[in-house]
Amino acid sequence: MAKPKVELKPRPVDVQRAILQAEREAHENSIFQAEFRIEAQQRLKVVLGNEVVEPIKALTKQVEESMVIIALIDEKLAALPDEPEKRAE
Repeated sequence: MAKPKVELKPRPVDVQRAILQAEREAHENSIFQAEFRIEAQQRLKVVLGNEVVEPIKALTKQVEESMVIIALIDEKLAALPDEPEKRAE
């Protein structure tokens, strides 16, 4: 079976910007969530004596990966052409 050919049109700059900003927001939320989960794992260790090394390592990796992705998003946003100034009507 042949692979389907899909041709995607380039996204308009304002759409690219909106998508990148939404993606950045999602990664910021992932960092917030992972940091909370790290804190919760640490609390579980103190209160219940649970072993938390692996969960904290995985969550720390998630934070690091999201930070790298946010840096890439910021580069892409900075490379987009400036928005034309909106005229006052």
